[in-house]
Amino acid sequence: MECYAVTDSLVVYDLSNSPFRGVTAVTKDWADFFGAMRAITLDLRDIEVTVSIPGTFAYVHFIERASMLRETDGAVIVNDNLRATQIYAKRKGR
Repeated sequence: MECYAVTDSLVVYDLSNSPFRGVTAVTKDWADFFGAMRAITLDLRDIEVTVSIPGTFAYVHFIERASMLRETDGAVIVNDNLRATQIYAKRKGR
C-alpha cells in the first residue's frame, strides 16, 4: 500500500466489476486477493511512462501477462494478458 495515497479519494479498479474506493476498501481487497492466491506470476511488457512538466505527475501503462493459482486447490484462475494504467503524483518530494 506504500505507493497509494492514503486517503478516502483513492480509487482502484482491478479484475472485479466495481472500483474499490478509499484506503480501507483497497487494503481489504488486496489482503483478500493475495490471501486467496498460492502463486502469482506477472510479466510486464510494452511499458510506457509519461511525466508531466514540471514532473509532479506520471502516467504509466503496460501489458501484464498474469498467471494466478488459487490457494485452496491450485486451480488456474487467471492466465491472460491484462492492460494496466497507473497514475502517480509527487507528494512531499516523493
